[in-house]
Amino acid sequence: MRIVPNTYNSYNYQLNLQNTNRRQTSNFLQMVGPNATDQVKESWKKAEQEVGANGFALASDGKFTQLTELMGMSLVKYHQTGNMDILGDTNSSARQAVQEALDRLKQNGVSTDEELKEKAFYESFLKYLS
Repeated sequence: MRIVPNTYNSYNYQLNLQNTNRRQTSNFLQMVGPNATDQVKESWKKAEQEVGANGFALASDGKFTQLTELMGMSLVKYHQTGNMDILGDTNSSARQAVQEALDRLKQNGVSTDEELKEKAFYESFLKYLS
């Protein structure tokens, strides 16, 4: 039996990976933006539909295909504060968080198909949020 740190167990529990992909995506958005504005939520959904990917690299079977910048940022925030809200409660705070994720991704270099999808999602989200 593998022992996993409590932070991971709590985080994994919150993800509730037994749900459908669409519900999972909604759960993720609710976790990283529980107080997000309706425009942020709508922009997120439009970007998902346009790109065919989301900010969490969640495959149709409910498994992660990679650790995205947004996911990494939310894990750090969860470890530091006990919550994962990185989008905040304004359009500006959400824009800032996604722009930071995009900047980090570009800084690290975009080389895989999954990273290209992640980049496209962030850019689409920012376009719809404008």
